[in-house]
Amino acid sequence: MDRARADRDKAEVAISELQSKRDALDVEADDYATARRAFDERIAVQDGMLRIINNQIAGLEAKAAAEQRAAAALRRTAAIKQVESMLPDRVKIVAEIEAAIKSMPGLFRKLEAWHTKFIEQYPADVERPYEFFISTDRILQNVQAALRTIRIEDVFEGIDGLAASEAKQHAELILDLQQNPTPHSEAA
Repeated sequence: MDRARADRDKAEVAISELQSKRDALDVEADDYATARRAFDERIAVQDGMLRIINNQIAGLEAKAAAEQRAAAALRRTAAIKQVESMLPDRVKIVAEIEAAIKSMPGLFRKLEAWHTKFIEQYPADVERPYEFFISTDRILQNVQAALRTIRIEDVFEGIDGLAASEAKQHAELILDLQQNPTPHSEAA
């Protein structure tokens, strides 16, 4: 295409030079008509060549544009395939989240079963703790509050330390039990 453009520029310069020479002819010279006809013929030949070159350039530009569109379409197809190949990893992560959420009811049933067993097996030699110390509802409320947050970072903050908080509640229960006086037995 560069060669065709260079040829076009040469033809335009040649036409311009021929027109200047033709315009510089002496109108009163005896061979004026012959000389003018000769310049007009040479200009016509250059004009014809210029049209051919312009048509070649237009064809080359159309071909280059088509090649660019085809290359862009190939790049786009490859990019779409790349995106498509990355999405399964996201699905795996979402599946992990789904599995974690689906496991929550089972974990709460397990905690509730522990609660029931704890109450059934609670030793008679100590007073029963307030429900607050071993409440499953408090844990459920904290988890629900954490999951209702807008930002995932807030979920972490809402749930972070839940087990430690429960361990603290347990320690306070034991401390409370240890600090209370031993209840008097009616059998004594």
